[in-house]
Amino acid sequence: MNSSPGITIPKSGKSFHGPRGSSRTSILTFAPGSSGRSVIAAGGGSASTAKVNLYVSSPAYTTGPSLAAATRYLSNTALWDGRRLLAGGEDRSGNPLYYSYVYGFSSMVRTANTAYSHQYHSTLWTQPSGRPCLAGGNPQRGVVQPAVECFRPWFEAYTRPAITSAPSTITRGQAFSLGVSWVSGTSRKEIHFFPLTDTTHQSEAQNGDYKATLTTTGGVVNTPSTLMPPGYYFIVAIDSRGVPSKAVIRQLVG
Repeated sequence: MNSSPGITIPKSGKSFHGPRGSSRTSILTFAPGSSGRSVIAAGGGSASTAKVNLYVSSPAYTTGPSLAAATRYLSNTALWDGRRLLAGGEDRSGNPLYYSYVYGFSSMVRTANTAYSHQYHSTLWTQPSGRPCLAGGNPQRGVVQPAVECFRPWFEAYTRPAITSAPSTITRGQAFSLGVSWVSGTSRKEIHFFPLTDTTHQSEAQNGDYKATLTTTGGVVNTPSTLMPPGYYFIVAIDSRGVPSKAVIRQLVG
């Protein structure tokens, strides 16, 4: 990735408009539910967000909703409902920002502010329960933020579906059986694979949201996109209300 005035996506050669600064001051992550085919950019020297689909003949830049302020060192992680949580960071003068957002590209909702500053070197991850936690920060040499704070997502207020069985290893490109206990009156909507968190300098190199293809047979699921690299994933079942299960961790091979 290059530095300002934008971020260039190597495959498409497209740049996200806006002075985002270097790759470490902005976020570049796969778009929710895109199975590795679209990416979003946010933060840096700009308050804008942007999306581009890399797997079309003519990739095009699309503007998304704006942040409350231009934000450097913005952290992000997956939410089990298929959206992303954006939080923390600082303004262009180095002052901490406490905003947090639930982001789905077509919409962005401000949620509770963080209680502490989380700037450079902070990390945001999602626990198997679906609860995200934001920790740390090192805005300058000798200054370290020791606080850890967790967000309580909306779906914790609901009775949730539960994954009851899944094979210990899943072969990419093959169908597998997934046992799910659905809440009475609901049905399955989606099955998602999220890579385990791998965050440094607010950037999560191993990120993504891969949606499985459902079959007409109740518990049989086709593995998602062949763009998925082998490794360990969180598997989450989402019901017809949009309420996600807690995650189970399984290995994808092949």
